[in-house]
Amino acid sequence: MELNQRRWPFSDRRFRAAVTLDAWMMTRAMTDGEMAPSTTSYSAYGMELYDNRVSPSGTSSGTLTNYHNNRFLAACSRAKNLGYTIWVIGFGTSLTTQMTTCATAGRAYYASDTTALNNTFKFIAGQVADLRINK
Repeated sequence: MELNQRRWPFSDRRFRAAVTLDAWMMTRAMTDGEMAPSTTSYSAYGMELYDNRVSPSGTSSGTLTNYHNNRFLAACSRAKNLGYTIWVIGFGTSLTTQMTTCATAGRAYYASDTTALNNTFKFIAGQVADLRINK
C-alpha cells in the first residue's frame, strides 16, 4: 500500500497536515507537555470563545483542557489502532498521564538533560533500526 492510499487517522482533510506518515508507521511530535488552552487565545482552531470548534459554547478555560486532552488521546488511540508506534519523551518536564497514555506500551521515556535526551534518541534509533533489519 502506498503512503497516499493509507487510511488517515482522521477522515477530515483539515487534520492531514498534522499527521506524519513513515514507512515504518511511527510518529513523533514535540510538545512542552503542558495542556493549557484558553478560550481567549487564538489557535489553529480559531478563538474558542467565538468559534467553539473544540468545545460547546460557554465552556470555560478551566474545562477546555478536558476537551483538548480528550482530542489528543483520541488521536493517539486512532494512530495506535492503525498500527503506528508512538514514542514519547518528556524532556525537562515530567511525563503527564496523557503523555504516557498516548505512547505505545513501553515507549514513554523521561530525559532530564541533553545527555539523557541524546541517549534516549539513540536507544529509539536502535529500536527502529532493528525493526527495519528484521523485515
